[in-house]
Amino acid sequence: MKALLFIPFFLLGSCAVLKGKNTVTVKGKIEIHRPYCGQGKPSDPEAAKGSSEPFPLATFYVKAQMNNDKKKETVTKFKTDENGNYEFRIRKGTYVVIHEDKTLPFEEYVKKQGTSTDKFLQYIGDDEARKLYQRLDFSLDLQENKEFNYKYKTRCFSGTMHLLRYTGPK
Repeated sequence: MKALLFIPFFLLGSCAVLKGKNTVTVKGKIEIHRPYCGQGKPSDPEAAKGSSEPFPLATFYVKAQMNNDKKKETVTKFKTDENGNYEFRIRKGTYVVIHEDKTLPFEEYVKKQGTSTDKFLQYIGDDEARKLYQRLDFSLDLQENKEFNYKYKTRCFSGTMHLLRYTGPK
């Protein structure tokens, strides 16, 4: 009788061991890359490469496949710290990652990312905006613990507002 009491604990314990073997730790840093936007060629070759800064306090959704629904196929989500660093555990597999803005309904995404009071920043249009909205930010193939760093590329004068295009003077 006492042996029967130990069987559930043994099974649960063995499941925990198997689960641990199927999960990996992912950590890294997410940054924003800003291109050189000055006039003329810079005197410093390093300046011509642009600069990078941390992407602080940003939330990302890890999904089994690309979609823009917060709840559908979301495996987990993670948030960067003030230095752009992150860390999480997840089952082995291949995943897509999107920024939380892409989980908004399309109209709200356009309102947030495609609105400007600057007369030289113009909305790119619904067709291009929908393509960006439906595109994953990056993918992760996780078969072992991994360090993964990513840099979001920005454009001159519009920064991280990807649905805006600068149309002003050069």
